[in-house]
Amino acid sequence: MSNKVLMTVSNACNPDPRVLMEANLLRDLGYDVEILCWDRTGEVEDSEINGIKLTRVRILSSYGKGMSQINQMLGFWKKIVQKINKGNYNIIHAHDFDTLIPTYYASKKNNIPIIFDAHEIYADMIEFHVPKIISNTVRFIERRISNRVDNIITVGERMRNFYLQDNSQTYIVGNYKEMVDDQVVESQKEKIRKALSIPLNAKVIGYIGVFGKDRVIQPLMRAVQKTNENIYLIIGGRGTQEEEIVSIANQTNKIKFLGFVNSESINEYLSAVDYIYYGLNSEFNNNYYSTPNSLFNAIALGKPVVIGDIGEISEITRKKELGHILDNLNEESFIRLFKMLTVDNKYELFVSNIKSARKIYSLNGNKETLLEIYSRLNNRSDKNE
Repeated sequence: MSNKVLMTVSNACNPDPRVLMEANLLRDLGYDVEILCWDRTGEVEDSEINGIKLTRVRILSSYGKGMSQINQMLGFWKKIVQKINKGNYNIIHAHDFDTLIPTYYASKKNNIPIIFDAHEIYADMIEFHVPKIISNTVRFIERRISNRVDNIITVGERMRNFYLQDNSQTYIVGNYKEMVDDQVVESQKEKIRKALSIPLNAKVIGYIGVFGKDRVIQPLMRAVQKTNENIYLIIGGRGTQEEEIVSIANQTNKIKFLGFVNSESINEYLSAVDYIYYGLNSEFNNNYYSTPNSLFNAIALGKPVVIGDIGEISEITRKKELGHILDNLNEESFIRLFKMLTVDNKYELFVSNIKSARKIYSLNGNKETLLEIYSRLNNRSDKNE
């Protein structure tokens, strides 16, 4: 079996949970995986994780700059093409549209099978950062290439249905997590609550993630600040709303702001909560497809969720009864929720259901899907040699 795989991703993979999850599963299946990453800080060294080689291209830039970083992006694309031309790879695995164009060009030139791994609808994601003509052009190019790649992998059912319009070989590999033992969760809960001075009898909501414009965070914080109920909030991350978030957190001891939390510590802090929160702004079209890491962190830890009624996450939560779904993510809705949580006669049901969901949203299922896709592409690659 020919088994040399190149993944491409436009961040430093320091870490990127989805990319590393798939790379680790492929390693378990016997593949030799290298990840070519774009380190925009110039500070992250090449490394190896569990036998997976991470090669970082250091071209200085930052995130969210839109068209102003086009020269840097083209520089990264050039490195991708050079890597594929020289690397003798058997399968190319391109993460997101922003690495798809150069990987498609180079894989076709070298007659190498290519997988497009769509984490989101890229044109929808960038539409608030670039002129309309740019997002429309991205949409057109992506659809042209999507029906020419060998396979598409995506994160959920809604996105799969979107890409099936262009390519029948579209599969779901979810952002699923390794399950955490209940006793470990309970032990960490007591430890973290003590460290953060949170009473054991308090109801605690947690959010660890990005503070992007599409996340509804501040109304939740202001509601925690105002409520008389025994409600605490643990929050960690970074992003464009960080200054306002820190300002609100500093006004009350019921909000515990962690700053940026590395991936190894996320489960530890979320073990201390009763509910995991995820709130999206409905004005962003890309959020319709959302099946975020937060949902699968909740499943892995056995924690119900509090969410808004948007995205595939709300569809899954409603169908499986995994937590509270709010029609509006405003202060008044959160304060009403807090009163419910003091009684919360559905909590045990939510916990039971979310633990049952572990059977469906599992890494073993992801491994089987990757095995099916890669085995078929390997057969084609072997015939080409």
